[in-house]
Amino acid sequence: MSLPTLVTADSELLDLVLKLAAAADTEIHVSPYIEPEPWRTAPLVLVGEDQLANASARGLPRRSEVVVVGHRDPFQGDVDVPTTVWRDAVALGASHVVRLPDAERWLVDQLTDATEGPTTGGPVLTVLPAAGGAGASTLARALTQATAASLHIDLDPFGTAELLPSDGLRWPDLAATAGRIPPTSLRDALPVVGQSRYLGGMSDQVTVDSVHAVLEAGARGFPLTVVDAPRSRSAVARTAWAHSDAVVLVVGPDEHRLWRAEEVARAIREGGNRVIAVPRLGPGALLGWHLDLGDVLGVEVMPPVRHDRALARGEALPPTTPRAMRATVEALLASLTAGRRRTRGAER
Repeated sequence: MSLPTLVTADSELLDLVLKLAAAADTEIHVSPYIEPEPWRTAPLVLVGEDQLANASARGLPRRSEVVVVGHRDPFQGDVDVPTTVWRDAVALGASHVVRLPDAERWLVDQLTDATEGPTTGGPVLTVLPAAGGAGASTLARALTQATAASLHIDLDPFGTAELLPSDGLRWPDLAATAGRIPPTSLRDALPVVGQSRYLGGMSDQVTVDSVHAVLEAGARGFPLTVVDAPRSRSAVARTAWAHSDAVVLVVGPDEHRLWRAEEVARAIREGGNRVIAVPRLGPGALLGWHLDLGDVLGVEVMPPVRHDRALARGEALPPTTPRAMRATVEALLASLTAGRRRTRGAER
């Protein structure tokens, strides 16, 4: 893959951009003038303001991902970008004109995206119980087992201990992380559990910024990201809701949990989040108690997770999704895929 390219003869601008490239963990090709091959193949071309007039006068073929980069003297304060720079940027077909150090974070993101290449990310799903013992963690594990190379994130500090491998990255290792995490780096560092990469060992030292960074990496680089979240209004929990295509509320195993479900669903929907309910049926429960769940909660309802003695005993999931929840998992994944298609269509 070609490297991002910087076109400049300005040594100060060069130093600034090289530091940002290091922060993005990428190399960058540097030239004092536009070269035909990098202009054609580079995933991102940064044109320094010092070379902009020369570049725009060459009549180069149009391409995407061209950014004009300059820097300001900190002793001069805010100075508007000259009209000539805007004119030449338009002539070159640049999508942005930015100044350093103001645009440092944005430019690091652009360099990271250019290095990672096209994103292969899929939906993000947060699963939580309406009340204790609903089986949300089991459903989260079944979802990741049903999707190869998925990402399973456990935000519960009292999460499933048997899933936590003895080696590999854990939440405390990411406690001070902020900004962007390359998905490939996250994937390589996390242990494998079944068909998914697993991040567990949540602690109070983990910040919202860390959770945000991990969820963003999951959304960019994994076909499915499933978050096993505790029933909580904490900032960490709300961060997971906000980053999710949908929040799955597991209700059950009997009708007596409904009042809890109403309260939790209301809290999640306050942030504009999509809520999907999954009833879990237990032995001896009132027959058909879940049929009115959609009307009670005002949300979409998936097929129920049928009672299964092995699941009820909390036994570890096999490599394949248990029959008792296969229809539920398939319906959830189909609903997420359809929702993302509708969203992309609306954006166009």
